[in-house]
Amino acid sequence: MLREDRLQFCRVCVNQAFNADKGIVCSITGAVAAFEGSCTMYTEDEVLKQKYHSTRETKVIANKSLSTNKRLLNYILDMLFIYIFALIVGIVIGVTQVLFSYNIIGTEPDFLTKYAFGFLILFLYYSIWEMLTGRTPGKYITKSKVVGADGKKPSPGRILLRTLCRFIPFEPFSFIGDASEGWHDKISKTQVIDSRKNYFSDYE
Repeated sequence: MLREDRLQFCRVCVNQAFNADKGIVCSITGAVAAFEGSCTMYTEDEVLKQKYHSTRETKVIANKSLSTNKRLLNYILDMLFIYIFALIVGIVIGVTQVLFSYNIIGTEPDFLTKYAFGFLILFLYYSIWEMLTGRTPGKYITKSKVVGADGKKPSPGRILLRTLCRFIPFEPFSFIGDASEGWHDKISKTQVIDSRKNYFSDYE
């Protein structure tokens, strides 16, 4: 076994001690762990175990966070799909008006009507996709997904909050100076990570 393999046990053992020269050692023997397979003196400390895994998950999530360039690519791809989605909805509305002679939005929609339509399209697109799958079509292409601060699937409430935060004025500029997070990530306590390595199997 390698030292790092042994340290996975030592870090959560009640018999661990710290030596300035050697690092983590056994408090019983005073030596660096040298066992193979298992340690007869190993006694698990539940508090240390939870702390260790919490720290490890945080580091894993941080290492998997997407770069600004990939977040920008997600944005561009999703905008393309949103325009396609809006076009399809517009065609459906137009056909409905012709077939049933029922004017849904008027012949000349005013600014508020257009804004409300755009808001609805964006809200449905992001909230439905991310709530059901954790991924928008753009994120499927870039192999990324939305997770909570603990790396697990966010609750529907967090996804709805995340989507609403996208409408904060100048929200896209919140990425300036930050490698991977915008206001809609920070406020909803979610983030977008690389999904190619599945560290958290219970997400799916």
